[in-house]
Amino acid sequence: MHYYLIGTFTEAPHPYRKTSQAKHNPLQTLAYLFFKLVISPVIWASAHVYMATMDKSLMSPIKPMITGYEDLEDQHYLVIIFFNGITLDLFWW
Repeated sequence: MHYYLIGTFTEAPHPYRKTSQAKHNPLQTLAYLFFKLVISPVIWASAHVYMATMDKSLMSPIKPMITGYEDLEDQHYLVIIFFNGITLDLFWW
């Protein structure tokens, strides 16, 4: 830690050498480990909470994630028929 706080400004020799097994210095290794163990799970958990609040009930978006099946409601679409930039017909399908 001393090297990263003071040694870089005083041209001290670098305390760490890259090898084929370890390409990151210890500070980088800790930062990547923190990201993998703390930040990534928080992102995934917050995404499931966000998705759970986007539907009628709390379990309706979570159930398909667990079971792999979703009950689809009848979906209606507005169909617009154009011809040369003129609207010819509108109807629900």
